[in-house]
Amino acid sequence: MNAVTKFDVDLTPADVQTLANADAVAGFFARLGYDTNARTVQTPGNLGITAEGTLRPIRRIELIADQEELFQVYLFELASVTIAQTRALARTFRNRAGNFLLVLTSDYERLDFVLLERFLPPAADGTISERQVGIRPRALTLERRKPGRRELRVLKRLTWTETDGFAQHEKLVAAYAVADWSEEHFNNRALFSDYFLLERLQEFAEWREDPKPAYLELRELYLGAAARVAGKPCAELKRGLIDRALVTLGFDARPGKPAASHETADYQLFAPAGQRPLALLLVYPWARALDGKAVELSLLDRLLLESEDYAKELGARLKDRVFEDVFPHLAHGFVEHLRAQAGSRAVPQAQLDEIYQGTLTLLYRLLFLLYAEARDLFPVREVRGYWEASLTRLKREIAEHADDIGDEVAEKLKKSYREDSYAAWKRLARLFTVVDHGDAAHNVPFYNGGLFLTDPEKDDDTPEAAAAHFLAAHKVADRDLARALDLLSRTVDDKRHSLVFIDYKSLGVRQLGSIYEGLLEFKLLIASEKLAITKEKGREIYKPITELDERAQERAERVGRILKRGAEYLANDKRERKASGSYYTPDQPVEYIVEHAVGPVLEEKFEKMRPKLRAAQAERKAFFDKQKALEARGIKPDVASKADRIGEELVDELFDVKVLDLAMGSGHFLVEVVDFITDRMLAFLNAFPWNPVQAYLGRMRAAILAEAEQQGVTLDPAKLTDVNLLKRHDIRNTGGSP
Repeated sequence: MNAVTKFDVDLTPADVQTLANADAVAGFFARLGYDTNARTVQTPGNLGITAEGTLRPIRRIELIADQEELFQVYLFELASVTIAQTRALARTFRNRAGNFLLVLTSDYERLDFVLLERFLPPAADGTISERQVGIRPRALTLERRKPGRRELRVLKRLTWTETDGFAQHEKLVAAYAVADWSEEHFNNRALFSDYFLLERLQEFAEWREDPKPAYLELRELYLGAAARVAGKPCAELKRGLIDRALVTLGFDARPGKPAASHETADYQLFAPAGQRPLALLLVYPWARALDGKAVELSLLDRLLLESEDYAKELGARLKDRVFEDVFPHLAHGFVEHLRAQAGSRAVPQAQLDEIYQGTLTLLYRLLFLLYAEARDLFPVREVRGYWEASLTRLKREIAEHADDIGDEVAEKLKKSYREDSYAAWKRLARLFTVVDHGDAAHNVPFYNGGLFLTDPEKDDDTPEAAAAHFLAAHKVADRDLARALDLLSRTVDDKRHSLVFIDYKSLGVRQLGSIYEGLLEFKLLIASEKLAITKEKGREIYKPITELDERAQERAERVGRILKRGAEYLANDKRERKASGSYYTPDQPVEYIVEHAVGPVLEEKFEKMRPKLRAAQAERKAFFDKQKALEARGIKPDVASKADRIGEELVDELFDVKVLDLAMGSGHFLVEVVDFITDRMLAFLNAFPWNPVQAYLGRMRAAILAEAEQQGVTLDPAKLTDVNLLKRHDIRNTGGSP
């Protein structure tokens, strides 16, 4: 075995670009500290691979590295690398001793580094049957010729730095877990706006300042501080530590009192050339950290607040764009397809109403996918799986054709996308089917919801079915669809004045819901004559241009506030161009109403539940006391899993809270209700170290994993947290009436 190094090996793109054959892969792992002396070409039979479907794509197998049979690296050269093949290979290693890293490739242009992670599903239904160990492949896919920083960061973590194979495997599990949601330059789990971190962070003074010199000086100063000043008089503490530290931090520190005085501060701290003190400093030789609460917001606090402000601003801009540009583009595509089918230019209002409903469904599907993919709710990082069908891939392809100069986008898309082609629509339709039915090849489970309904029953007369029938019978040509998707995906950066992708991760479901709510009061219309956008009593309205005076007509033409005859547009019964907001309630009133309407109901529930949960705790303790007594007498005790059934009747009683929103639009109130109930229930249950809800959530988690396994889909058990499972349960107890 090679000597263990303490630090990860620094890797460059050139180190990855050499991985063009098996010898190069072996050399790569040798450099990372793996023992490659036992390289051996293997046969499928040696590894117990017998299934025809798994055997067929295999061209060559080689054991690349073997760390005392506790951690092994295998190279698989395959005819093609797919998610199904990766899962099949992972299953062949499930019952083999040790831990494994697989390198899969078909041509050495793209390589998958697949870490196999075993997990033991929670016991379900209180059975005594032995639980089967599950195995989950975690893949890192990289382009050999163009490895990204994120991939290099994970590959660097492959360096063998641990004392044994088990510890090394744990290190790699942690590295892959971070890689699942990390970006090129940072790891951000929707806490901050990605856009703010990439584009605005550099503007903060704290970011521009180089703290390294001060840090090194302070570290050197503090390393020897204990030996120099411990137990010494306060004056020596000041001379040996405080004075030098204040100079390093950039303060003009002026003595504030004589040595024996207790009436004034030890120092007054000024900015360089400052006239008034910024702070007073008291010095005490207590050997304690006395950091107080910061008066000013820290960099992270300001980043968080400004990320929230940016998200609100972005939501407002996105709403305007949907009303003014995106919806009309999509509707125009449907109108043109309908005209082509009918062989007539006439489109009666009844058909426009159908187009409106179909466009509304299509728009919300797109918004849902943009949001869900940005937050990794779909496995968009799985290059050989969902990525191929994803909306993220499609929007990036469109952006490459359109470039990032806003004024040139429409013309460039016109050259790249035809008005008689529906290739992009077919890709969208396939994606909608994947989400609706689930697809093991794309690692997507069945989606239980009506939004993506693709093949409704013939006698289904629900609005979701009507929209599904419409979207199955009509489509949008590539040119209109590409323009609408680009408008929905990108916006002009205020600093660079070029187009950048909209950070949907920073938006909330309420902001997306407000777009839907605002559209509810509108109708789709086609301009029967040339219209001008003008203001009347503070409201923007559409008005025939012939009704304006000559000066107003010229002004409307000059600033582009014109709608051509035959153009599709949205307006309400008052001819208003923008949403009145009658369907939308701001956050603060929503939070107040929910707290004062639902809060008392929960408190009453909790008061009734407390004694019952304490009784269940006592019953559980008595059960285990009895178990110990039986074991001490040599009598076989009851099945331990019976303890998880104690108090299970209390779960339904605790969750027996139903909330109805009679005036539901997009579910703004219900979203707040779910968050509110989940937070309150978690706070209540945390007061009971054991409670029957824990066992219930464990059974729910096991059922979800079992269902995913049955569907051929791999889920990350770590994402099935108690919070997420509680929200899932709470959603069932909320309802609305649109």
